Amino acid sequence: MKSNGLFASIEATLSLLMLIAVVVSMPRTEQPNLETLHILQKEHDLLLIWAKTWPVQPDEMEGDFRKLFPGKNGAVELNTDLREIGALEGEIVSSEMHFLDRSGNWNRVVVYVVKKNKPIFFS
Repeated sequence: MKSNGLFASIEATLSLLMLIAVVVSMPRTEQPNLETLHILQKEHDLLLIWAKTWPVQPDEMEGDFRKLFPGKNGAVELNTDLREIGALEGEIVSSEMHFLDRSGNWNRVVVYVVKKNKPIFFS
């Protein structure tokens, strides 16, 4: 066996091992969470509807939240008026919108949704 062929095969084997080591050591990216994306899309739609049908009362906003997110905890905030719907505990997904109404008033609307409600145990 010739030494040139031996060195070439050893070098190829080491190069392949180095390539495998680099690929294995690369950080893994997390898969996108579709539940979060779904909540964000629903929040976005809700904010757009409120902006188009402005003025909207906080009680009406709370009712719309309950219809769109049944069984979910969260909150609706209109400027400084925060309406909590259940406990705001856990991982929260929120969307915020700022806009001028027809009167020229600056408005801020925020929707908070708790991804997973904590179970309630009755004693």
